[in-house]
Amino acid sequence: MSVQAEVDAQIAEIDRTARSTRFGDRRLLAPYHLLVGVLIDTSASMGGEMAALAQAIGNFQATIQGAGLSVAFGLVEVDTAPSKDPVDGTAALADFGSADLASILQNTPVAFGPVDPYASMLESVGASALAGTREPDALSWNQPADERHLVYVTDTGRETDLMSAPDSQDDVAAALRAAGVRASVVGDPANFAEFAGITGGTNGLLLDKGDAQGAGIAAAFDTLAQTVLDAAPNDPPIEVQVGTDGTDHDRVPLGLPADATSAGLGLAGLSVRTAEEARDALGRIDGALDTLASLRARLGAVANRLSTTTRRQDDADEALAASAGRVLDADVARETARAARAELMRSAAAGMLVRAGTLRASVIGRLLAPP
Repeated sequence: MSVQAEVDAQIAEIDRTARSTRFGDRRLLAPYHLLVGVLIDTSASMGGEMAALAQAIGNFQATIQGAGLSVAFGLVEVDTAPSKDPVDGTAALADFGSADLASILQNTPVAFGPVDPYASMLESVGASALAGTREPDALSWNQPADERHLVYVTDTGRETDLMSAPDSQDDVAAALRAAGVRASVVGDPANFAEFAGITGGTNGLLLDKGDAQGAGIAAAFDTLAQTVLDAAPNDPPIEVQVGTDGTDHDRVPLGLPADATSAGLGLAGLSVRTAEEARDALGRIDGALDTLASLRARLGAVANRLSTTTRRQDDADEALAASAGRVLDADVARETARAARAELMRSAAAGMLVRAGTLRASVIGRLLAPP
């Protein structure tokens, strides 16, 4: 569709502009951005773990967001039950940008149905496209990101095969690497052999979920959160030093980097392929314009503050120069006075010597004169 191609091109240009706007090696309009897609096995055997999982995912989100990182979360369920998707076993519950995965998960029922995690991983990243009964399956992985993490939570291994193409662990790992995705699995160690090639091939983790109540899920997601945070750069917000001391009052925060990417503006994955999607796109574009206006106002306020600071520094420099001039002028006057005094003392001394010589000659003459 030509209109969609135009939309995709414009969004790509927004991201290119945001990511290429730099000061030195620091991006100004595109902070370090993460995508975290969580795949949940919602087959009936996972019923006991769902409560612990919802809480762990909520804490996981809070930990990463609390670190000040730009991150977007997405949620996909994996199950072939008739009430789910018996064709491809995958359905996206929330695309990237969802604010609360825990609430969505709490409202997602479990049902009996075997799972094919290999097919679901490929479906969720858009590497394959089986025509299932609940679409879409893929999250918007194609948006710009510095890291992409896929986390699959299950209590079993691969129970069925929904793929017609080669589907070894190496094949799945290669497809995930091509999508720039790092896959980790939280599951039962008894089934780790069915995932080790995928996680190892994408530099991911294998983590123990614990017992049937998910006793190890919280610790597993804590480890995942720490792994994500350790991989992110520790770049502080950009500040300008405007004073002579090292206190907070001597620095002006610029509010940079700001997020002017398509993800930050809420335009990632924008679609106009159908009338309903086009109507939804209008609302998202209005929201993006509001976000952009707010961003421009914030940066404009900082620019005005820096202008005021610059004028104040100019005034301080002028006052300092005037003070230095007065000090220098005072030194010249003092030295001139000292030189005049020294010259006067030398003249007086010479005069006294002449006077003394004259007096001595007069006295001697009188003494030698005849009576």
